[in-house]
Amino acid sequence: VSTQSTGPLQSCPWPRIANALQRVILGATRQPLGTPVRALCHRCGDFATLQQLCTGGALELDMAQFSTLWTWFGKVVQSMRYKRHISGMWQAGVICLLVPTARICDELRQHPSGSAVVFFSERNAGSYAVLYSTDGGSGATSSGGDSLLAPQQAVASASDTVPTDNSGVGSDVVADSNGLVIKHYELKFGDTFGAKRTLAHFLLACEQFKYILVLLPNSAEDNTHRFERRTKRFLLEYLAPKDELRVRMDQSLPH
Repeated sequence: VSTQSTGPLQSCPWPRIANALQRVILGATRQPLGTPVRALCHRCGDFATLQQLCTGGALELDMAQFSTLWTWFGKVVQSMRYKRHISGMWQAGVICLLVPTARICDELRQHPSGSAVVFFSERNAGSYAVLYSTDGGSGATSSGGDSLLAPQQAVASASDTVPTDNSGVGSDVVADSNGLVIKHYELKFGDTFGAKRTLAHFLLACEQFKYILVLLPNSAEDNTHRFERRTKRFLLEYLAPKDELRVRMDQSLPH
């Protein structure tokens, strides 16, 4: 934006910045400007959520506010551009950008236990997080039998307010009266490793994830996000044959 300005740029209107961010996303994922498979969606709230997260809803951004925005968004773009599989998974709707937590929880309640939504992490720019549902009776365990993501002792009622923050790695976000617990997991160092262990490998390897809720591209007719549930084996299409031989499916989440 500043390179197109005729003089020193002290501030810039949000719509102009939003248009520039759209072009950056399409360039990073190598999509045509006129007919992209998946772009940021104004009608379903992508821009509004991004504006609120990074700038507090400011309509005019100064350089400090833009730096805050780019600290997060720039690493997301870098991940799309350079990390294996991420561009394709983003365009296919496997990875969400910024869908409000409450909206994801509402969606997960409509699907069986083991359903998961993958999105870019708000707290660790350029990394990933997963919200997923599990039965509240037993909790997930590692191969050694240690409790990984133990459910809350008291199950919240379905009418309880869903928190809007993702509070903690492996924390319970909300539970309903049927015992379905929605959990939050932030990927950490070692969960993925360059091109050898990608996000697709990680999702295939974790037994807690049986289904992936895929965001349908260009699905803004009703001004909201719409998802399709798919068994996670479709992620094998992102792997080369030699990767398929190496991947170990359905292991417990790491410590």
